[in-house]
Amino acid sequence: MGATDATMELLRWGFVQIPAALYYYAGELDLDAEDIGILGAFLYTYCCRSKPLWQRGLEIGQVMQCYPSLSKSKLAWRLSKWVRLGLVEVEESTLGGEFRTRRVFLEPLWSKLEEMVIRDHPELDSLGWREKELLRQELQAKNQRVHELERLLERGRAGLDQISSTANKELRVVIDFIEQKTGNLVSPEMYKEANRWLDELKCRPEYVIMMLELCFERKIYNPREITAIARGLREASISNLGGMEDYFRRIVDKPGYSRSRWQDFAVEMAELGSFTGIDMQAEARRNMYEKWRVQWGFSHEVIMKAGEIMCQRTRSGGLEYMDRVLANWREKGITTPEEAERETSEFKNRKQKRDSHASAPKTMRTAKDKDEVEIFVVPQVLEELKSKVPG
Repeated sequence: MGATDATMELLRWGFVQIPAALYYYAGELDLDAEDIGILGAFLYTYCCRSKPLWQRGLEIGQVMQCYPSLSKSKLAWRLSKWVRLGLVEVEESTLGGEFRTRRVFLEPLWSKLEEMVIRDHPELDSLGWREKELLRQELQAKNQRVHELERLLERGRAGLDQISSTANKELRVVIDFIEQKTGNLVSPEMYKEANRWLDELKCRPEYVIMMLELCFERKIYNPREITAIARGLREASISNLGGMEDYFRRIVDKPGYSRSRWQDFAVEMAELGSFTGIDMQAEARRNMYEKWRVQWGFSHEVIMKAGEIMCQRTRSGGLEYMDRVLANWREKGITTPEEAERETSEFKNRKQKRDSHASAPKTMRTAKDKDEVEIFVVPQVLEELKSKVPG
């Protein structure tokens, strides 16, 4: 019986236990069904797959062991949402390491559920709870101030907080505004993107603050998404509040502009990397993909078509090759996979005609020539190269 019956082995895995209060208060906590399902994996890992009296919180790698099919991009997106909602905490010292080693604490979620139950239960000591809540808020404010001072000290040591310089004073104004509006210290990514708005995009602090105000009104907190909006505003040469509000109404507020596209981008980049064999984890490559999607307006299907051409025509091509192909398509107004396919066919026909007019007969071509890989060159560049060849 024991050799064929798997019932006892199934019991060894245990059961996922999710507090029913989480379902009851899901709407107030801004959690959907997928949030609750993934939180169940965190609770199962914490209760069943980690040792008591051994560690604080749990590591992302432990959750991924229990839930192998959960993608890294989806987990990262959900985790950032929970951090923003104040439902979990991520140990700051682990943010610089690998994603799998980040340590997550579930205590904030438990505290929120406890607060809601005490608030709604008629026979619990709500007065005593309010006094404890005031003490907790006061302690939290002090801790936040301590963390802020520690952060300022670290920036000073790294040479990032030179208050005497004008650039850092402007950055400080923007950072203070973000922290005041969000109620949290800025993340390293937000700090980096704020630098980009001021230095790379040449935005004035008051311009950035107006843009951030409009973003926060729409609950847009993702630094990379705000950067994409900033680029769009600069490309449209918008310099005043009225123009900004019109841009947000026309572009950002329309149904097709979804904030979830940044999660979709992560899935798309993973698909492109799997298809081409290119590692898309590097920030420069992610920025290039976002340039194609956001600034140049290409669909994922068109980008995949450019990747297919790169794989067919080169042995060790990369995103730079795809960038040249897409730049050529953008110049010609190609926006769909069908148009890209027609352009590819026309390019092959043009190449065959050029080959037929070549001075060297086919019979004189060596075996080495036949084995050479076909390299794609933009037609305009090819004509320029031909004109430079001495007759």
